Amino acid sequence: MIWFLIFMGVAQATPISSFADLQKFIQKGEYKTIESFLEALPAESKKHFTFVYQSRSLHGSSALNPRALVYLNRGKLVFSFNGSPEQKNFDKLEVMEFDQKESRFRFHEIVFPEGRLGAKHEFNLNDSKCLHCHRQDPRPIWDSYDLWPGVYGSTDGKMQKGTWELKKYQEFLNKNAKTGRYGNLHWDFSKSPVYPFVVSRKLNYKFNSSPNEELGLFISLNNADRIIRLIRQSPNYEKYKFWLFSFRGCFKFRPTEELLSGIRSASARGFKVRLARHFDQYNTTNRKGFERFYPEEIAKAEVISQAFGISLEEWASGLEANSYSFESAAGSSVESYVLPKLFEAVVDDTPELQALKKQKLSPAKFCESINKRREEELKANPLATDDWKSYYAQKGLSVEATRPIDRCVSCHTGDHHAGPTIPFDSDSQLRVALQKGGYPRGTLYQEMKYRLKSKGADRMPLNEILSAAEISKIETYLANLAERPY
Repeated sequence: MIWFLIFMGVAQATPISSFADLQKFIQKGEYKTIESFLEALPAESKKHFTFVYQSRSLHGSSALNPRALVYLNRGKLVFSFNGSPEQKNFDKLEVMEFDQKESRFRFHEIVFPEGRLGAKHEFNLNDSKCLHCHRQDPRPIWDSYDLWPGVYGSTDGKMQKGTWELKKYQEFLNKNAKTGRYGNLHWDFSKSPVYPFVVSRKLNYKFNSSPNEELGLFISLNNADRIIRLIRQSPNYEKYKFWLFSFRGCFKFRPTEELLSGIRSASARGFKVRLARHFDQYNTTNRKGFERFYPEEIAKAEVISQAFGISLEEWASGLEANSYSFESAAGSSVESYVLPKLFEAVVDDTPELQALKKQKLSPAKFCESINKRREEELKANPLATDDWKSYYAQKGLSVEATRPIDRCVSCHTGDHHAGPTIPFDSDSQLRVALQKGGYPRGTLYQEMKYRLKSKGADRMPLNEILSAAEISKIETYLANLAERPY
């Protein structure tokens, strides 16, 4: 009898990891309300969550009755609900599922009776209403690190001291979080008084987690598999396998300035849209460097997308058109998640690559073989050289340099830059670097001022002669950084 009870306890505590598990659990328990469903749910299945107080979904939300997002199985199952009967779709559980086998996101809806006489559960699989925003080949909508407008912990995933958001979240914790639907979540206030967040960046808590960042990481990893499926389905996949694989260090990718400039323009515009949605304006006026994260990695994604006939927007998780919302705390989702998985997929699909890997060639010999096959592919099926200036103009985006020093980025930053490493892609890092000495003329700032006007071989930039007006703009920009370092 004891063993039977132990077995039953283990069975009941088994975490839910798929929509099929969720549906079976609800039907077996005959839970008529979302609150009773949450109460019966195993603790392991309701310990990871965040809250949206300004939702753009079908769920109504507010600061005191936010939309809860509960994520399970490393983000492969996410369900959401709100907290007040007065809110839109109070009786509905929205569900997002990632089908690992097919590398597809699926969106479902579960309608609970919620006290309606004679009402039964409705399980609306692959709900077509969701496709209006999530698109025909659906993917999640979740802003990227480190700004989530309308979500608690919106700035860097933390609660910032002295903000409207912290005040409202504490009010939510005191009034609603411990009762009703929210009260059935697995809260752990021993870790933080504003669980599941922490206040600011202080590390005096038992953890320093951000559910917004963690959910974004899981979404990026799952969406990477989806993007690889789209590339594999492209009619061009068989034509350009070695061209694609050459991006793994065998091909020195040098994006054009038009491409990089278009990406910065798109990123800057997208970031401004996100700022406009940011209800709590904490620390947003000095975040001008954000939109310039990883332009070279995004350029790789853009070039690959064009070759395989898919939209770059498939790589991002923003709702807005032309979203370049790719960043995570660990780096660009392109370089960190998509490309490594994509290279593995290409090897799995290509016996010739598998044979090359087994030969254990030196890196130089291996790349020699890869690049030879790459050139054969391009000779048989030439890739059109895109007019990036025209391409971005069609999107309504400028491809003019957004800063006078943007022309310096490609030669001094990224994986394969030709010159010495100088952080031209980050004003905050360049501000520090300009103060460093050890150069023939003193500091880096003094060295740059000299080289801009030099008429000898040490003139910079190497590949173009700047006009007096262009030199003056760069000098002014550098002076603003170097002479006002803080």
